Amino acid sequence: DSDARRVDLQSGEAYFVVHKDPRRPFTVTAFDGAITALGTAFNVRAAEDRITVTVTEGAVRVAEVQPRAGAADAARQVIERGQQLSYHAGDVAPSLDNARPRRVDTRESARWREGWLVYRDEPLKYVMADIARYTEAEIQVEDSAAELQFSGAVSKSRVGEWIVALPEVAAVTVRRQDGRFIIAAGVQ
Repeated sequence: DSDARRVDLQSGEAYFVVHKDPRRPFTVTAFDGAITALGTAFNVRAAEDRITVTVTEGAVRVAEVQPRAGAADAARQVIERGQQLSYHAGDVAPSLDNARPRRVDTRESARWREGWLVYRDEPLKYVMADIARYTEAEIQVEDSAAELQFSGAVSKSRVGEWIVALPEVAAVTVRRQDGRFIIAAGVQ
């Protein structure tokens, strides 16, 4: 509209290149957070209950959509080029108050547009929630494997093969049952 530019991201991933216009700020709402461009390019990924924001150019402000009860101001952080910040649905304020942006390789954050999903020290439950968008097979991550950290790249066109081969690079077991993949901690 004439006062603002808004996008609501409910799931998936999007890359934005935004022309700076102070009269019409550009904001992406994702779960309970609002990501406002400060003249920039950035990536937003919604996987399960977590939003990950990566800035490839300029800066963005990440804030609560609604300030928590009793708070004078909404929790917020500004992240800049080469930084990434994650927050959880329903937990935006504590996430923003306690999290520090981490440095990342900006070339990796949007490789999904080239067919590659790249992860660095990500909990396996979020990796699987993200790659589930690229396969019709259901993926179930048991609690024992949910917080295992994964780093690596996955071809969007070979997700099924990657899941089957996962025990070769991670301390997990993968079994097929009723057309779904079940991933648990431990070695075969």
